Amino acid sequence: MTTPPEGPAIITLREVYDLVLEVRSEVTLLKTTEMKADVADHETRIRALEKWIWRASGIAATIGAVGGAAAAEIIAKLS
Repeated sequence: MTTPPEGPAIITLREVYDLVLEVRSEVTLLKTTEMKADVADHETRIRALEKWIWRASGIAATIGAVGGAAAAEIIAKLS
């Protein structure tokens, strides 16, 4: 077996390839983790908006029903 020459390090293509695969898997893991956090945040925001919309539509329906009944009473008394 020969000893490596003194001086600069020798890096083979296989070592470079192995490191690229390692970095690739780490990046994939980071993307997955970040996406899960983003999706959870979006789900929370969407649920809050849906809750607000249902409440607003319920209030509008109640106001409409009460307003309609009041208008009917007023019209009945004027007739």
